[in-house]
Amino acid sequence: MNSAEKIVKSFLGQEGVSKSIERYELRHAAKGRAGNVVETFDITEALTAPELENLATIIIARAQLDADGIGPSIQRYTLNSYIAGEDSPSGRINFRLRGASDIDLDGDDEAGEEPANQRGLLTQLMRHNEQNNRTLMNSMGAMLTSMARRMESSDRMVEKLMEDRFRSFEIIEEAYSRKHERELEMEQVKAKDQRIAFGMQKVSMLIPVILDRLAGAKNPPSNDPTVMMLSELIESMSGPQLEAIRRSLSTEQQIVFIAMLKKFQERKALPNGESGTNGTPQKEN
Repeated sequence: MNSAEKIVKSFLGQEGVSKSIERYELRHAAKGRAGNVVETFDITEALTAPELENLATIIIARAQLDADGIGPSIQRYTLNSYIAGEDSPSGRINFRLRGASDIDLDGDDEAGEEPANQRGLLTQLMRHNEQNNRTLMNSMGAMLTSMARRMESSDRMVEKLMEDRFRSFEIIEEAYSRKHERELEMEQVKAKDQRIAFGMQKVSMLIPVILDRLAGAKNPPSNDPTVMMLSELIESMSGPQLEAIRRSLSTEQQIVFIAMLKKFQERKALPNGESGTNGTPQKEN
């Protein structure tokens, strides 16, 4: 029987005889830390001396099991007794147990305390490193989470910008297509105007001939200087010259040219070169 078991048996004997104990509470009390309840032992009836010894053995065994689970160090425990109807302990004792381990300790250090030797310094350094690593990992985790959220936000922004850019390309392409359509329509209108202008130009050349036909083919006055110069020019030309000029003219120009030659030939055929009306020469009075 070790000292811790003796202390517990003595405490149970005193409490069981002098008080009406309702329960015993075993607590682990590390130095500088709040104790944790290991187990509670309820008492339903008065215990005899052998039963108290068995209870002490059970309490020590339970405390030893807890110490073995903590590690190779001396653990401190508190056993409290409670009277029926009371929340505060009526008595308590403290005892210590060493946790089972194959490693021999350099000193009897309590849990939570490092001995003043190389092993204690190493233990303290490892605990500090563990705390630093935990802090670093937490910081890295928070940083990675923040970066992931920022990357997700950036991806959404890039996707939206790409959609807007593609939409802009579609609008520009559609505008270019409409521009080509407008240019084609303008070219068609321009070509139509050119055809109309060309036709009007051709027709305008034939208008004098048509009006001359409608007016009754009157001969031009013989005393007009322009008519006289044209008459002399035409009369001075030979047949090959007139034919060469005719071949160099367009169809409309040939029609006008032939009508003009015919007009001057008719004028020449009139007596004394005088003009007549409706193709009939006028006689002098």
